[in-house]
Amino acid sequence: MENPSILVLGCALQKGNSGPKLLAGLEALGSVRILADTPGDIPRLREALRGYEILVLDPVPYVLISSEALEGSSVRFVTVTTAGYDHLDVKAAHEREILVSHVPSYGNTAVAEQTMGLLLALFRKICVADRLVRLGGWDFRPFLGREISGK
Repeated sequence: MENPSILVLGCALQKGNSGPKLLAGLEALGSVRILADTPGDIPRLREALRGYEILVLDPVPYVLISSEALEGSSVRFVTVTTAGYDHLDVKAAHEREILVSHVPSYGNTAVAEQTMGLLLALFRKICVADRLVRLGGWDFRPFLGREISGK
């Protein structure tokens, strides 16, 4: 693919610190079109994909790239800007000999931090205490005596 046409579906690449750098990298490869308002119905999605060899799927807002959406497209490579493929019919892509990639380590730190936060909330019964306070009560006794230290 010499100077491929690249379609970016979604808007997250336009935001954040890394967005402009990533877009500059794509623009160095070929002509880039960003479609932030991703069409949700199959006919409009098919029309959007027409004429593009590379699809960068940035699933914000969420849209499923289904077998029907890929039908008749010239897409040869799809990359998703997340760790998962839940917004892409990978089997249909492979059947059409479309290469697929993702960002396997995307969000590792955020997921680990969220997991630790949820574990702390569960261990310290933070959600139960929050609910109790929001309902106008407060009995601290169920929340005494449990600490992580030394465990």
